[in-house]
Amino acid sequence: MSSCLRVYSLGYQGLNLDECVDLLKSHMVSMVVDVRETPWSYKRGFSRKPLEERLGVEGIEYLHLRSAGNPSKYRKCGLPQHEVIERYREHLDANSSCLEEILDLIKATSKGGYICLLCFEERPHDCHRTVILDRLALENPHLMSCHLQATKPLENPVRAKRVPKSDNGKGSWIHVEVAENEGRTVPV
Repeated sequence: MSSCLRVYSLGYQGLNLDECVDLLKSHMVSMVVDVRETPWSYKRGFSRKPLEERLGVEGIEYLHLRSAGNPSKYRKCGLPQHEVIERYREHLDANSSCLEEILDLIKATSKGGYICLLCFEERPHDCHRTVILDRLALENPHLMSCHLQATKPLENPVRAKRVPKSDNGKGSWIHVEVAENEGRTVPV
């Protein structure tokens, strides 16, 4: 029987760099996989070089995985976000090599910490990183994905898990979103 593998996801939109690092460290993240097409940000500290340097100081590895990024031609076409995400699904179906690379990183890191997919959007279902995790979950039933979020006060801690969205036979999943509340992981 295979053991459970855990992967985190984080959108830094509502965070400053210190909050982001604290959240990663509190969940024992040992590697950040930046899944933005271009690792650049208007937000201070979140462009590639300063982010990589700060994470390195904190003992967290950084990897930019351009192949997992949502192409700008989809993000900048003026479509509603759900259509942008749908286009990314099609893109990922045609360019799925990044999935194997991410799964290999999850497996390699699982004994000494966890990896976290990083992008901008705070809400995971507005971001292509959820599509990546859905695709990985279809092929890997022992993969547990948790979306980190630190901007909302929460109560009632529960164990994070991934559960079927419906009985539609399409392999759709609901990903538990977790937030930091006095050091506990809780659903959003």
